[in-house]
Amino acid sequence: MKLLTIGQHFDVLKQIGFCGFGNVSFSFDQKIKEIGNAEIHRIVFNKSVEEQPQDKSEKRISSDSIYRDIRNNNYSAFYGHYFDRWAEFKIRESSKQNIPVISFAHDLINSFLPLKNLVIDSTHSNFDSIIVPSYSGKQVISNYLNYINDNYKKKFLGKIEVIPYGIDFTPKMTLSSDKILARKSLRINCDTRYILSVGRFSKLYKTDLIPLIVVFNRIIKNKEFDDVRLILAGSIMDNYYFELVDFINKIGLSEKIVFITNFSNSDKLLIYKAADVFVSLSDHPQETFGISPIEAMACGLPLILSDWNGYKELVIDNKNGYKIPTSINKRLIDDSIIDALGGYSKAIAIDLHMVYERLLLLLKDKLKRQYLGENGVKVAEDSYCWEKIVDRFKLHLNTLNTISRNNPIYNKVKEPSVSKIFNHYYTEIYIQNFKNDQSYWSSFSNEEDQLMSEFKKYTSSQDYLDFFKYKYGM
Repeated sequence: MKLLTIGQHFDVLKQIGFCGFGNVSFSFDQKIKEIGNAEIHRIVFNKSVEEQPQDKSEKRISSDSIYRDIRNNNYSAFYGHYFDRWAEFKIRESSKQNIPVISFAHDLINSFLPLKNLVIDSTHSNFDSIIVPSYSGKQVISNYLNYINDNYKKKFLGKIEVIPYGIDFTPKMTLSSDKILARKSLRINCDTRYILSVGRFSKLYKTDLIPLIVVFNRIIKNKEFDDVRLILAGSIMDNYYFELVDFINKIGLSEKIVFITNFSNSDKLLIYKAADVFVSLSDHPQETFGISPIEAMACGLPLILSDWNGYKELVIDNKNGYKIPTSINKRLIDDSIIDALGGYSKAIAIDLHMVYERLLLLLKDKLKRQYLGENGVKVAEDSYCWEKIVDRFKLHLNTLNTISRNNPIYNKVKEPSVSKIFNHYYTEIYIQNFKNDQSYWSSFSNEEDQLMSEFKKYTSSQDYLDFFKYKYGM
């Protein structure tokens, strides 16, 4: 399959650590090429075309040759990791090709306004698609589409498909004998129990970690658990990390909490292998899924997750971990979804008493940790390995292409002609008055002959040539 997209390769975002969005986008691109045998053609600015990527499954296309490229290639879809697909719809309309447009909703905080523009302004069709990684995310998109339809009388004609993110599952992830080696590599104590939380440090975009720190402080006051340590791992996005460090120092936990920041993928595997329990108490509305819980499962860790967003779909209570109830104070939330997102987490409460009880249970019972962890490995392998994710994507793409083939040739409403919009500008309409006046044309100079010869290189229309003679007084 061949996919057409606009913009630079997401490897750029991955290299500079541009949050999980760049990493997820890069991984998805790589896997549909490696496993799905896909080619991705990218429309870029002309100056970038000469620098063709080393990856043979990638091709860069000059923006001024796109229509010729579409005619010469049987593209399966326009494909992109963001909602702003206006250019793709315009290109499709101009090329008159029934090529599906696929948009990914990786996060929600940046999706609502582009989604409104997509539905109201674009010529979308029933063979277009929005892909979300969880059913919880799908419900959010559906709710917002219903709002658009109710208030703007515009309905999204395409599909909303759930395709989760995958992980590179390897047998090495499940080797329990690696725990001591991992701890030695990370230079942390080998003879203790570790609670792990993985995620970027950001007050605006990610989880509030203070509730977990409060629970941890309560746990270690019990002498039976004074050896327990908390690992907080993630990349630093803003000042929230430094605020956390300051808070931890003030309450006297600096020797009990281990920070690991800006680590490589190889070190990330070591971090998971070093831990005993994985905890993530997500409370932010923009999260539609969780890569870190899937990675933790694949490494054999039992999960303690908030009953929130896409996390709801990752845990089966008492099988691979525990879900922690959440509650909301609606009086603290602004009515406007756009204005509320930034402060939404402040209105969410997590049952910290249950977090405390579940952590005590797992820290005490090694066999329970092992049972939940082994089940988690099976869940990760059965549902989130990249081979199965790519298969789901290809099946969905085949469905869209079947619908597009059964539709009439793309014939949406065209833009108005220039002559209709500017019909009041000119004095009169040109009529070919001189076409048969041979005496007039016989007076051409050599310079004018040369000018006509040059002009003929750019057009074969006799009507246009006649008008050219009239326009330039020849």
